[in-house]
Amino acid sequence: MTIQTCEALRACGPPLFSSIKVAPPKRFRNCKFSVQNCSLKNDSRKLVLEVKEKLEKEHYSLPVGKNGRDDEDMILWYLKDRRFSVKEAVAKLTKAIVSLAHTFTIWWL
Repeated sequence: MTIQTCEALRACGPPLFSSIKVAPPKRFRNCKFSVQNCSLKNDSRKLVLEVKEKLEKEHYSLPVGKNGRDDEDMILWYLKDRRFSVKEAVAKLTKAIVSLAHTFTIWWL
C-alpha cells in the first residue's frame, strides 16, 4: 500500500510521507485458501456409491462397518489413490479389507 500526498503539499517542501509499505497482517501470511468445485464433490459422491454397489454385488462376504465395504471415507480415499478409477479402487479395496480382516482376526461368512 502506498500513500501519496496531494499536489499542494508537494509544492510546500519535502513530502510528509515517503512511500510506506505495509506488510499484510500476520494472520493471513500463512493462510492457504482453496476453492473446490461443487460438481467434483457430486462426481466423487457418485463414484463412491458406484464402488459401494460393486463391492456389495461382487464381494458380499466382506465385512461392513468401519474399515468395511461400506465405509465411504475409506472408499473415497482409495478412489483418490487410484485416480478415481472404480475398477482399480474396487480391486485395491478388496485386498485391503481382506488384509485388515485377517490382521485383526475378524472372521466372516
